Amino acid sequence: MAEITDMLEELEKRARKDKALRQCLLETRKASEPLLAFCAVCQEIGYEIYPMELVSAGEDFYAAMKRSTNGGGENSPMLEGEDDFYELFFANIEEQEKKESCSKEPLWTKEYLKEKNCQKSRDRLEKYDFSEKEKLFEFRKILPEETDQAIEIEKICFPANELCSDVSMRERTAVTSDVFLTAVDRNTGEIAGCLSGLATDEYEFRDDFFENMKLHQPEGKNIMILGLSVLPQYRGQGLARDLMYRYLREALEQKRRFVILTCLDAKVHMYEKMGFYDRGISGSVWGGEKWHEMVCVLNV
Repeated sequence: MAEITDMLEELEKRARKDKALRQCLLETRKASEPLLAFCAVCQEIGYEIYPMELVSAGEDFYAAMKRSTNGGGENSPMLEGEDDFYELFFANIEEQEKKESCSKEPLWTKEYLKEKNCQKSRDRLEKYDFSEKEKLFEFRKILPEETDQAIEIEKICFPANELCSDVSMRERTAVTSDVFLTAVDRNTGEIAGCLSGLATDEYEFRDDFFENMKLHQPEGKNIMILGLSVLPQYRGQGLARDLMYRYLREALEQKRRFVILTCLDAKVHMYEKMGFYDRGISGSVWGGEKWHEMVCVLNV
């Protein structure tokens, strides 16, 4: 029994901190066999929890509690759910979910969602002049044969703890090429910088977007930016801004609503100058870092 309770306690701590994991566990409540679905998720993430063992552990705990109660025995009172570790576990993480929902300002009350602010974003993109950069770079979607270049650029531009696996990057270039923009040096034919994303109907960033390309919905209302990279030798000439503005303009033409990214403290001001608003600390914990969630609203 101790092993089951230890695993549930550790899993609960993880679920309280990791919103994506918490939501995944809560989704199992909607399954036709909730307990089986819950145990299946537990096993997938490394917790050997099985239905019968979970039920038995709860029953054993209650039996032991009754024996230790003054005047115990079979007539000892029982509180609802106290013999059910499964229900107690979900009561705790549902309470956490409720707290976070209550403390968060409703999305549609945000100042940046007002039409006048959306118009600012649209005006900025329409007026931006790409002509000078187009003399030096070809802006286009990534090609299959450029996958290795994209992987190498990521490794140059990001620290090891923030990198996706090579397998994930290959899947990204294959599945999300429609929202994977590159800037190719016209002299060398090599990629100088790239900006990759994933389309979705979701409105908040989560770490699963980095690794699970099955979440890509080509017609999704929003874009989650997964990486903006410019090789060191091309920095300092505004190429990152050009990549971003061209990307946002395409998203605007496709009638997307939000373009969302996460960044560290040091980059918040840079993205604000590009028209993004800081929504505060993200639920993402990618690479063990604390990220700001930034949003550019194109349509409301």
